[in-house]
Amino acid sequence: MDTPHPLTAAYQLLAEDMTRFEETLGQALAPQQHYLSETEYELYRRGKKLRPILLLLSARLTAPEGVALPDKVIRAAVSLEMLHVATLIHDDIVDD
Repeated sequence: MDTPHPLTAAYQLLAEDMTRFEETLGQALAPQQHYLSETEYELYRRGKKLRPILLLLSARLTAPEGVALPDKVIRAAVSLEMLHVATLIHDDIVDD
């Protein structure tokens, strides 16, 4: 029997918010793509996104049920993820 990924329930609960997050992240990365290596770009696109999930879950706790989160919350989640990945890239550069 396969054990579900620990974040599966969060992904399901935040399906619409995560779709908006991914779209906003894509828009934020588009102008920067030529500065990023393929590996760096994939770091942004394929990570677990734990930090944005925690931010979005926190926002969901205070949002009325059935109401979309404000754009500024989605942008904050994108900023948090971009900052996290930037620190990973910086760490790799320093290690080299």
